[in-house]
Amino acid sequence: MQNMILLERRETHYLLTLNDPDRRNALSDALVDDFVAALKQIEADTAVHVAIITGAGKAFCAGADIKAFNRMDTEQANRYIEKLTGLFLSLRSSDKIWIAAINGPAVGGGAELVISCDLSLMSAEAKIGFPEINLGLIPGATGTVSLGCVVGQPKAKELLLTGKIIPAAEAAAIKLVTCVEPAANLLLACETLAVELHDKNPIALAAIKHVMCAHLHCRPEDAIRLEREAFSACFASDMSKKLRQTFEQRK
Repeated sequence: MQNMILLERRETHYLLTLNDPDRRNALSDALVDDFVAALKQIEADTAVHVAIITGAGKAFCAGADIKAFNRMDTEQANRYIEKLTGLFLSLRSSDKIWIAAINGPAVGGGAELVISCDLSLMSAEAKIGFPEINLGLIPGATGTVSLGCVVGQPKAKELLLTGKIIPAAEAAAIKLVTCVEPAANLLLACETLAVELHDKNPIALAAIKHVMCAHLHCRPEDAIRLEREAFSACFASDMSKKLRQTFEQRK
């Protein structure tokens, strides 16, 4: 049976590859199950705190498996969406930093995967969008809720209501992705970023991620309290103490 996820542990990061190129890495039940298993393996590794996600072949991720959708009843579709939502929320709540290496089309659930990552580098030749409206649907695995927080409400409504697929340059211009790289340089750029992040305090990296997320969902005073608590945890960490001492010695 084909491994739907290829997982490679490197010295400073993991490389996770969606591996169903014949179906453009569609988020089938089998692929999602393998993704969840890989996520658990990465989470258990305390020595590495960065992971890169990319797609095998010419696509990053084509989203839901529409052929499978057509065989589902409403209850089955709901169970599938709940599982996919759980995966994306796990990426967001993870202490790891997730980098999307968008090597080709990222549409529907594939675009939801992108906005569930912390950083996203996109091939100049790739495209991204939320075409669910063209199937009479909406993004159902966090995309409709979250897109406005990423690109702002007006642009999010335009993308969701029209279902249009946009090129990489436009995606970067509206801050849907972090930056655009030449196709030949995409993975190297992601790996260079992963190496840079590996040298940062993992407690601080996770704190930045979680406090920023809390700001979107909490009252301002609660988010500020979480920020203060996270600062204290970072300050007390051994890595921060060493970095502060090194900085002082350089002066």
